[in-house]
Parts: sequence; C-alpha cells; structure tokens
Amino acid sequence: MSLAFTSALLWLIPLAGAVLALYLLKMRRKDLRVPASFLWPPMTEEVRANSLFQRLKWNLLLFLQLLALTLLVLALARPQILQTGFGGKVTVIVLDASASMRATDVAPSRFEEAKRLCRDLIDTAGPGDRVSLIEAGPAPRIAFPLSSDRARMRSALAEAAATDADADIAGALRLASSLTSRLESAQILLVSDGVFPEVRDFSPGRASVRFVRVGLAGDNASIRALGITDGPGGATAYCGLECNGARAYEGTLNLFADGRLFDSRRVRIVPESRATDRNGASPNLASSSTTGETFRIPRGAKLIEARLEPPDALAADNYAAAVPDAGARVRVLLVGKGDLFLERALALDPRVTLDRAAALPDSERGARSAYDLIVFDGVRESPVQSKAVWSFGGAAGISPVELAGTPARAPSRMAVLPGHPLMAAVEFEGVFIESMQRVRPKPEGRVLVESEHGPLVVYAEGPQRRLYVAFEPLKSDFPLHVSFPIFVSNALGILVPRETVSGAICVPAGRSFSVGLAQGGAADARIRRVAAAGLDPPSTAVSPAVPSPSSPNRPLLIRGLADVGRYELSAGDLRRTVCATFQSSEESRIEPRDRAFLGGKQVSASTRTSRMGDFWRPFALVALLALLVEWRVFARRS
Repeated sequence: MSLAFTSALLWLIPLAGAVLALYLLKMRRKDLRVPASFLWPPMTEEVRANSLFQRLKWNLLLFLQLLALTLLVLALARPQILQTGFGGKVTVIVLDASASMRATDVAPSRFEEAKRLCRDLIDTAGPGDRVSLIEAGPAPRIAFPLSSDRARMRSALAEAAATDADADIAGALRLASSLTSRLESAQILLVSDGVFPEVRDFSPGRASVRFVRVGLAGDNASIRALGITDGPGGATAYCGLECNGARAYEGTLNLFADGRLFDSRRVRIVPESRATDRNGASPNLASSSTTGETFRIPRGAKLIEARLEPPDALAADNYAAAVPDAGARVRVLLVGKGDLFLERALALDPRVTLDRAAALPDSERGARSAYDLIVFDGVRESPVQSKAVWSFGGAAGISPVELAGTPARAPSRMAVLPGHPLMAAVEFEGVFIESMQRVRPKPEGRVLVESEHGPLVVYAEGPQRRLYVAFEPLKSDFPLHVSFPIFVSNALGILVPRETVSGAICVPAGRSFSVGLAQGGAADARIRRVAAAGLDPPSTAVSPAVPSPSSPNRPLLIRGLADVGRYELSAGDLRRTVCATFQSSEESRIEPRDRAFLGGKQVSASTRTSRMGDFWRPFALVALLALLVEWRVFARRS
C-alpha cells in the first residue's frame, strides 16, 4: 500500500494536539464566597482533576477520538493498493490479431485469451475511464473510439477476430499514439505474444506504453515453402519444412493435385539449439530447423496443395498451395528511389513477381530482357527489350511523348478522356500534382488524361506497349485516392494482358489482390470458401463481398482473405479458384517474447495489467464506526 498525498499526514500533528489540549485545559472559574467549604466536596475533586499539572490518565473517549482522527487523516492522504485495471484515465488497447495469436498453446487460443484479458479490464474500468480498442491486423482498425460505454466496448471486442497474416503492429501503435498525443494520464496497452519485428518509427508522446504478453510455448512445425519447377522428367514440387521450439515434430506430409491425394510421406524434423535472441526468446528453447521433400507431380495438374498432419499449435502454416503453370506469373522491375505506395499497388495483382532497383541493371540493356514490364519511377527511361514499359515523369526517346518545355507546376484542370479501359473507374478530380513534365504526344501516342499544361497520361500500342504518366506519384496526392490502385491494376491488365477464365491463383492471406475477368463477365461477383486439402470449410460460406465491376474489362479488386484455405470466385458463369496461403516465417516462430522493442525502447512483458487503486473508503468507514462508539460511550456516561 502507498499514499497518494503523504503530506496530508502532517495535519495529524495539530489536530491531535488540539484534541489532547481539550483534556488538559484548566477551566476558568469565578471566585465566590461560601459559608462553608464542606458543603462542596465534589467541586473540590473536579478542580483537582482539571489541573494543568495533573498527569494525563487513561480515557476511552480520548482513545476513540484520536483513533477516528487518525483514520480520517489517513483517508485524506488517499491510500492506494495494486489492483487489476487500466493504468490511466485514458487507455488505448492495441490487440494483436496476427496469425501467431491463433496458436492453441493457451486454450482455446492466444487471441481468445487476449480478448478475455481485455474484457476483464473493461469490467474493472472506472466511471471516468475512457477506453479505445485498435485491432492490429494486416491493416489496423479502430474497433471502437475513446468512450466510457462499457456495453459498446464489450460488443466491439466480441466482434474482433484474428487472421492468418502478419499484423501491422507499427501502424497500430502510431494510430494509438495519435489518439493519445494531447491527453494527460494516457496509456497505450499492447496485448500480444510479442511475435513481430522491432518497431522503430513510433513515439508514444506523453502516453506510457505497457506490453501484456499472452502465450506459453513455442513448439511449432510449418510448411515454409512449396515450389514447382519443370525438369526433363516433368514437373517437380519441392516442399520445405521448418520446426521451431524444443521438441521434434513427427507427422505426415500429404500432397494433393486438384484436390486428390497423390503422395504421402512420414516426416520428422528435429530442431537445433540456439542462444537468446534480441526479442527475448528463451535460451532453453530450440531454434528453427529446416528440411525438404521432393515430389513428382501428375501431368496436367492445375493446383498443388500440401498439408502437414496432424496439425500442431498453429494450424495455418501446415497448409500451402502452388500453381504449376509458371507462365501465369508476370515479372515486373521497378526502377526508382523507392515508392511504397506504387510497390503495394503493383503487388495487388497476384500474378506479379516484383523486383526493385535504384538504377536499370546492365543485364537489361542487352538484346533480351528477363522482365515482362519495367517501370521507371522518376528515373529517365532507357531503351529496354521488355514486353512493356511504364514511365512516371521520365520521358525519353522510347516514350510515346516528347518534351515540350520546362516542368509546369500544379495543374488545376484535369480531364479524363472516355472510351479507354485503362481509365475505367479512374477519376483525377481533386488530385493535387506538385509538378509535371510539359510534353506533346507522338503520332502513335493516345492521350488519356489532359490538363491545361499538356497531356498527363499517354498510351501507345505496338510490339512494345508503352505508358507514360507526366508526374511522379510521390510528387502528388494521387496515391492517397481510391483511384490509384484501380489505375495501377488497369495498367497491368493493359500492358501485360491478364489470363481470364479458369486458372487458379495463389495469394498471401490478408493481402488484397485483383483478378481480371473475361469479356462478358457478370456484374454480380462473390467469393466463398470451399473445402481444401485437410481443411474444413467454415460454417458461413460467403466471405467477403467483392465489388461489382462497372465494365466487363474492369478487374475485380478483392480485399484480403483472412483465413488460409481454398476459395471459389464466381462472376456469372465464370469460376476461378483462389488459394490463400500462409507466407510469414516470422509468424511461424510462435515462441512468446519476454520483451518488445518499441520506438527504440525496451518494454518488458507482463502477464497482467494493474494500477494503483484508491483504498480510502475502508479507513473512512472505520473512522465513522469509531465516532459512533465514542458517541455511545459518552451518552452512557452522561
């Protein structure tokens, strides 16, 4: 127990002294003449008892009064004890919803245990406490804003769900910091198993940061990779297996071709010892150990799936899928200083294999190119032999435009010319552009977006398809508009024509992607989960909704699939298989961390959260009882 206002105890000295003085004061009396003193013996005794020089005698009333006074002064000093609850009047809970939180080393899962801890904290919140919950999934989401409504908090907490993908812990913490930046007595509470990379670009500001850990063990086996190569004897699948923890894994690796089992093998993976890592992993546990198996796959197989049986603490990484047709992949090289918005938009297409370079590699200056599309972002174009070229603000000889003057600043009027599928559902209204190149189109160039300073977007057909954009994305707010990922998806579909109808595709769980449909694709589209190899379909079939296309050639943009498994995309008469796979080696290492590195500071983990709660009411109650007893004793003596 501790005291919030220790200085209040000093009031005990003058107040107790005043009470004692009342028992030591000498009464003032007037001199009166009486006929005889023997008629007043009781008065003589009273004078002796009230003498200032008489020794203070035991008195129950005095004891009870001093006891009540002491207890009241202690209550004013606000005694506090450690109790379960939030550590501040304003608390933002960051709930980790990553794949590792689905581990079952804590029944029924780490995520459910984390929700229970949050629910207990909400139940202990005071009337003036304000709480907010941020669900830290692939994209952080505010489940409920700062509020004192407990019913709303419990409802939002019940709807929170974990995914089979990485969590953006850094983004969730920055979002929490923005909610508490101007508030006093604020706390950011991270409820997680600590399985995430070090968070660097984060500052809590005035708020304190606490890390509540969930999870017990780190034993887990996973399918680390599933790849398919063509050889002289046919297609071959390689399956890489990994084991983390202290115990070896023994089980069966099953391989399926188009849903039918074609090979099965017993596997045993023995982990190796290791030392403590920076994130606090225990030295008594074991490091990851990898092994691999090679399989000859049947001819004509369209989809290969692998499954480890029996499932262990984390079931999501016991499944993997791959498509044998390597021609369905599109290799893209992004040349530039680094634009995260453009990289993410390109990665929305599940066919894309993206490489990055600050300058054009020398290998691409020859007669052949290893890429289907080369994107120049703010870098001057160079002659290349790829199937398509896309340039942002770097017009050169191979562009469908030629320079027509010095760069212009901030065009105010931009018009999208209708009739081309590249600009379907793309709007430039409200887009701010800091600067753009002044150009004029070549004869083969078709202007798709025009401004008062000249063309903004120009496209040219031919043996090598070419697309030119007169500004760099990072020198505008275009990446912040909804039209930007649609524009990038449309451009990929035009520059590198999509496969259309029946090919299966594999995407990482939690990542948004786009799918092209054939001419005549229906406007009503949806995606539902179906039974996969060793995986049961969920009780609800439809998940999630897919936006309807406005034109037959417009690709469908689908938000991330939260659960690993096989899905069926339907659009009218068209069907396409989509496999969501687990692709995070970090999340497979499910050992809980003893500490986290957040914003350059080390935060030690705890298994509960507590705060100093007021404990003055019992003291005030006992003081009141003492005064009642004192009054009763005084009344009886009177």
